[in-house]
Amino acid sequence: MFPYCGASLSFDACTFSNLHSFATTMEPHTLASFVRRHPQLQELHISPSDIRSITLSEFSGISLSSLNSVCLPQSLLFMISPDAPLRSVLSPEIEDDNEEIPHFIRHLSRYSTTLTELHLCRPHWNAEVLMHVATLLPKIKSFTFTRMTPGLHDPANVAFLEACETALPFFSSLSQFRIEVARNRELSGFTFVSDYRCDFMMVQMWGNKCPTLSICAFPSGTAWHRIEDNVWMPDLHHKAAIRWFFEAASTDQFPIDVMGSLQLFCDSMGKVDTLGLLNFRSPSAMESIGLYRQTEDDESEVYSSDSDENDVEIEIEE
Repeated sequence: MFPYCGASLSFDACTFSNLHSFATTMEPHTLASFVRRHPQLQELHISPSDIRSITLSEFSGISLSSLNSVCLPQSLLFMISPDAPLRSVLSPEIEDDNEEIPHFIRHLSRYSTTLTELHLCRPHWNAEVLMHVATLLPKIKSFTFTRMTPGLHDPANVAFLEACETALPFFSSLSQFRIEVARNRELSGFTFVSDYRCDFMMVQMWGNKCPTLSICAFPSGTAWHRIEDNVWMPDLHHKAAIRWFFEAASTDQFPIDVMGSLQLFCDSMGKVDTLGLLNFRSPSAMESIGLYRQTEDDESEVYSSDSDENDVEIEIEE
C-alpha cells in the first residue's frame, strides 16, 4: 500500500532510507528535491491538482533506476531511467495530447521487454494511440484506455471500438483489454440487457482476433471473461448481466459442451458453479485505482424497456 502525502505535509527535510512506494497529490514546488533524495523508489505516483503547475527544470537530472510502477504526467516520464524494470504505467492527462502520442508511446517502447500494464486516461478517444501501442508495445498484457469525458452513447464510441478491433491482431500477449468511460458514482452501475446482447457479439469477434485475450470491458460498463476457447461470460454481480445470462442460456447461445454446467448453475440458482462464474468480478479500472469506490448504492440500476421483467436473483455464497 502506498504511503500517501497530502498538501499539509512539508517535504523540505524528509528523507526515508527504506521508502520504496510513494504517492502524492501535492504541488511540486518541494516535490522534486524529495524525489531526488529517494533514488531507491520502486513505485511513484504523482498526481498534482494542476499538471500545468509543474516546473520541469526542477526535476532535471533525476533518473530513477528502480521504478517498476508509475503514475506520472507525460511531462515527467524522463525521470524513469532507461534501465528501470518498468512494469506498470498509469498516465493521466487533463488535456488532449494528440500530437504527443507517437512520441509518448515511442518513449515507453524502450521498456517493451518489461512493461506489461498500460493505463491511459484522456479527455477523449484517440484512435491513433491504439495502433501505436499495438505495434510498439505488442507484448503488453494489460491495456486500459479511459475516456474522462462522460457520454455513454457518444457517436465517437463506435468509431473507437472499430479502431480497437483493427488493432487487436497486432497484440501477441494481450490478456486484459478495457475500454471505459469514466462515470460518477450515481451512474457506475448503469448497464442494460441490451448492452450485454450487443457486447456479447463484439467480445466474440475480438476473442477471435486476439486469441490471448481473457478479460474484456466495454464503454457500456459490461465486463467479460473467457472460460474456454471463445466462450465468454459476463460479470454476474450485476442484475442486467444475470438477466442476459438466463436469456442466452435458454436460447442456446453457448456451445453444447458447456451447456451441462450452465444448466446446473441455472437450476441451482448459482449454488453449483463448476465453471467458476461467480468468481469473476471485474471492477472498472477507475474504481480499481481509487477514483471512486463502488458501494451497494452504486449497484442500483434503471432499466430500459427491454429489461422490465421480474428480478432474477442468484445466491452468492461468501
